[in-house]
Amino acid sequence: MKRDVWVRIKGNQSMQQTAEDETQITAGGSYFYRDGTHYVKYEETHGADGVTDSLLKVRGDCVEVIKRGLVNTQMRFEKGKKNTAVYETPFGRLLLEISATEIAVTEREEKLSVRVNYIINANGQYLADSVINIQIFSR
Repeated sequence: MKRDVWVRIKGNQSMQQTAEDETQITAGGSYFYRDGTHYVKYEETHGADGVTDSLLKVRGDCVEVIKRGLVNTQMRFEKGKKNTAVYETPFGRLLLEISATEIAVTEREEKLSVRVNYIINANGQYLADSVINIQIFSR
């Protein structure tokens, strides 16, 4: 895959007693592969509020998302494991517990696809069943 890439992220959250929430972003980024790990750096813009620099790391069935800026967090998704993360926004901090139930990674010459199904708890309470689909492809 080329170094200059497009990153398309689509997330769905299904919460109790509320409608499904869907978010989607597309951003330009940079890709590199080293020692069995895919790295993708991209920037998320939050309107006039600010920017978050993001790093996605994919290695086998482990996915890690690191965000710095308007949003700060380091989330790790591993099938069958519970991981904790602090999710910090201008509105406050949440202690998250992330339990990945499925991780699927498809590698092609000019495209990397990642799908993570997970359950998320916030501050000790069930929050949502979630799915994140990530597509990285050459510009």
